[in-house]
Amino acid sequence: MRKRQAQLLDELVGKVYHVNLPQCRDFGEFQDRLEFMVRNLAEISNSLGHGFAKHGFAKQGFSKQDDRRIRRAAERVKVKADRLLSLCGTMPDSFAAPEEWRAVGGNLTVNYDILRFDAGHLYRLVIPESPFSVLRSAL
Repeated sequence: MRKRQAQLLDELVGKVYHVNLPQCRDFGEFQDRLEFMVRNLAEISNSLGHGFAKHGFAKQGFSKQDDRRIRRAAERVKVKADRLLSLCGTMPDSFAAPEEWRAVGGNLTVNYDILRFDAGHLYRLVIPESPFSVLRSAL
């Protein structure tokens, strides 16, 4: 039923950490927060890849239209998480200019915020009575 999908998302909320890259004061702090981001992205990819792929929502109280919306939203979040994970994997250990990491951090922040918004939308689709920002705030 819907409870299983809600449980999968609630478990994900419990596994992720809030990451705020713009507040980094130096490159070391940026690297620490980037590690949390990578962990979050891996959790998202794993949860949506395994948990949502197995369950047919239409059989569990969702209309076929809702089922398609949820699947598309889950796929969109997973693809964005995988792309960001790949991007994070290409990050250099150091930069030529001392403040160059800020530009990279800004790019990651924009993309991560879009992912957070889409994850909040997915959570709301699966659990319509929930506040929009539950999963978004956790990330």
